[in-house]
Amino acid sequence: MLAVIVKAGAFGASDAEIEAATGIRAQSVSPRRGELRALGLVVDSGRRRMTPRGRPAAVWVTPNHAGTPPAPEGGAA
Repeated sequence: MLAVIVKAGAFGASDAEIEAATGIRAQSVSPRRGELRALGLVVDSGRRRMTPRGRPAAVWVTPNHAGTPPAPEGGAA
């Protein structure tokens, strides 16, 4: 899960996106991501993206990407 967030860079990843990328069920993603947060390895970017069910979800990034605007949709700036 950490690798998914690291690879996402400033764009970050929501729990639903982590689930889609890893195949790990949401019921397991949330607690494991919580552990990464407690260790200071990931932080809430403050942004939200819609889940497949239409609900806003936190976008997680590594601390070095906190406050960094994501690249424009479709590629790097």
